[in-house]
Amino acid sequence: MSSNQASTLATRLAPWLRQDATTSAAFLLAIDQSSVLAQELRVQVASAGEKDQQLAGDVIVEKVKKAQDLDEYERSLLGAIIDPTTIKTVYADVCIQPHIIDTLRSVVSLPLLFPEAYGVGILGKESMSGVLLYGPPGTGKTMICRALAKESGARMLQIQASNMKSKWHSESEKLIHAAFTLARRLGPCVVFIDEIDALFGRRGSGDDQLHRSMLTEFMQEMDGLKTSDENRNNRVIVIGATNRPQDLDDAVLRRLPRRVLVDLPGLSEMEKILAQYLRGENVDPSVNLTRLAKRTVDFSGSDLKHLVYSAALAAFKDTVPDLWKAVEAGSEAKTDVPQRVLRAQNFEHALQEITASCASNMDGVRLLRTWGGSLGKAMSAGPRTNGAQGTPHATAVY
Repeated sequence: MSSNQASTLATRLAPWLRQDATTSAAFLLAIDQSSVLAQELRVQVASAGEKDQQLAGDVIVEKVKKAQDLDEYERSLLGAIIDPTTIKTVYADVCIQPHIIDTLRSVVSLPLLFPEAYGVGILGKESMSGVLLYGPPGTGKTMICRALAKESGARMLQIQASNMKSKWHSESEKLIHAAFTLARRLGPCVVFIDEIDALFGRRGSGDDQLHRSMLTEFMQEMDGLKTSDENRNNRVIVIGATNRPQDLDDAVLRRLPRRVLVDLPGLSEMEKILAQYLRGENVDPSVNLTRLAKRTVDFSGSDLKHLVYSAALAAFKDTVPDLWKAVEAGSEAKTDVPQRVLRAQNFEHALQEITASCASNMDGVRLLRTWGGSLGKAMSAGPRTNGAQGTPHATAVY
C-alpha cells in the first residue's frame, strides 16, 4: 500500500477513535468502522500481491531462461514457454462438460495436489503419459489446456510444427529432444502439441527418413528406458490436440491413452457462450438467446464469437449511419458516439454473414464421433446429450 493510501485510511478512521468517544455505542461504532477498513485493506493487499506476482513471473521459468547450461536447441524453444502466472483463462471461462475437466485434473492436477498418494503402489511406479484432445476446429482445445495450466500452476511448453521441423539433417530430432529436456527443467510442465497430426502422422511406405526419425525420437523421449522415469519424476505430461486423430501414427496413439472428444456445443452450451460474449454489451429485450442458439446448430465456439462480433459491429454502424460520408468528407471522428444496442435485426444481419465453419464437412465431424466410439473409452463418463441434436459435445468460449 502506498503512503497516500495509508494516509487516507488513517484519516477516515481517526474520527471514530477520538479520545472523548467513551460511550459503548461510540466504541462499537469504531469497531465496526475498523472492520470495514480492515476488509478494504485486505482486498488492496491481496490485489497488490497478485499484481506483484504477475510482474515477477514464475521463479522457475525465470531461472530456466537464465540458465547458462542451455544448449542452442533449448534456447531456441524458450519462446514456447508459457508462464502460468501470465495466463488469464480459467475453467469458469470455458463452457465444457464436467467429465473433460475431471479427466485433465486427474492426469495433471491430482499428482501436484496429493503427491503422497502418488508415492506408493502403481501410482508411484507408473504415470499417465499423455492425453489426446480431438474434435472439430474452433471448439477450444487450446483454451482448455491454458485453463488447466492456470489452475494446476504447471508451466506450459507449446509445441507446433514450425518450431520442430528443420531442413537440416538431424536438427528436428535434436529439437524434439530439447523440448523434453526443457520440460523436465520446468517440471511440473504440460507439453502441449497443437495439430499433433502435422508432426506425427501415420507412417507409410512413401515416408521420408526425417518423418520416421522424428517419430522414433518422440517415442523414445516419452517412454524410453531412462526418459520414462525422468518424465514421471519431473511431472511432465504431454497433451496433443488435433482435428484429424485418424491420421496419427498408432505408436503415438498408444502413448496418449486418454482420448477426449471436444465436440461442437449443444443448445445449453451455445446459450452460455453467447451470454459470455455479450457481457458488457447493451442487449435489446428483442434478442432471445434460446431462439438464437437454436438457429446456430453446428456452430463452434469460434463461430459464435464471430457471430456476436458481427452483430456488435452492425449495431455500431446503426448508431452512426453517416459514418462513411463523414470520413469521405474529411470530418473529424465524433467523440460523442451514441452507445450501441444489439437488437434482433443485428443478429439477423450477422447470421447472413457468419455460417458454421464445419457445415461443408459434417461427414468429417461424424467421422470424428465414430472414431471416438470405435476406440471405446474416448467419451468415458459424463452425459452425451446435445440439446440440439443428441450428439456428444463439449466446447470452450474463446
